[in-house]
Amino acid sequence: MSADIPTITLEIGKLENDKYPLRLLEKTAAGYKEKAAAEIDASEFDRSLWDFDPIEKFLEEPDESADFQIIGEKLYALISKDRVGAEWKLLKAAQNNRFRVQLDIKAEEVSEFPWELAYRNDDADWLAVDGYHTFFRRFESSAGIPGAAENPSILRLLIVVGAEKDDTDILPLAEVRKIQLVVHSQNRTAPENKLFHRIIDIDVLWQPNLNQITDKLKEFKPHIFHFIGHGGIDGDKAFLQLDTAGGGSIEWTHDAIRSDFRAAGVVLPRFVFINACRSQNNAAGESELSESELKRQAWSIGNIFRRLGVPAVLTMQADIGGEIAGEFSAAFYEALARLEPLDAALAAARGKMMRYKGTSSERDWAIPVLTLA
Repeated sequence: MSADIPTITLEIGKLENDKYPLRLLEKTAAGYKEKAAAEIDASEFDRSLWDFDPIEKFLEEPDESADFQIIGEKLYALISKDRVGAEWKLLKAAQNNRFRVQLDIKAEEVSEFPWELAYRNDDADWLAVDGYHTFFRRFESSAGIPGAAENPSILRLLIVVGAEKDDTDILPLAEVRKIQLVVHSQNRTAPENKLFHRIIDIDVLWQPNLNQITDKLKEFKPHIFHFIGHGGIDGDKAFLQLDTAGGGSIEWTHDAIRSDFRAAGVVLPRFVFINACRSQNNAAGESELSESELKRQAWSIGNIFRRLGVPAVLTMQADIGGEIAGEFSAAFYEALARLEPLDAALAAARGKMMRYKGTSSERDWAIPVLTLA
């Protein structure tokens, strides 16, 4: 991300005396400065007191619904309470240029809500689709963030496909082809193209085993790691599933991912994109997991890479069909190919998802979650 764009932080702290502290922080050269504070009553996160369960609705309702805006309005009201909301509005009015809003949630139970749906009534604005004042989640890595490699003249993107090319749930072949098309169609000689002096190199591993992944990490040294396939969860441990070309199926667990990246002996990717939400489905195409397990699985898969020390991670927080996932990926990488920052590329891709579906009343565009450390 470009460091010169101002950032404000909305922080929801851990529960204290039946209240969640809410703070608005402004990032300065000296660190974070508190600009305003408020409190959110614990009862406002009690899903049984809502007209419907917002998390269950988000996970289980793939079709068009007015309820998504209702959820968004309430979520926005929670993070814009009292002085925090007033200060946020003043900051927005005072800023002539772009700024970023990062949501920093310290309470795990609160992070499960689909905050990407947040909807601002006064502007009729979905926060997560605003490319001028971008909205994403902050993650504080206990592992620390390793230093970046030198600024590359070649940006290397490694796509690992852990499912068959014609898997009807996730359509990996179509997704890969769309990414390749939008990246390689850029006219590098055009005067207005910032990438005229750069190359984006894409390598694809189709249904590899773990040795092949480790070898490719050593050889290719990717700046971006993109996984397409299935995921799962066993107890509290999430995994990525590799259906190998040899016919076997491997559960690529947290410990294995950690050791494989370390064994490669290369600088960690700066960005990881995980499209692995459709998982453990039965023959009818319906998930066998409960809504809480699905939510925990999506977040836990992202945690594999966040805890490894990857500074930017994008995952899917709900089930998403292969066709729309491919459209999202293509739009996202098209924006990156124009050297847009990650948060701006995400907002642009969300907007294209809305236009592709022809409505904002489906929740597909809000499924991707970007966390930045």
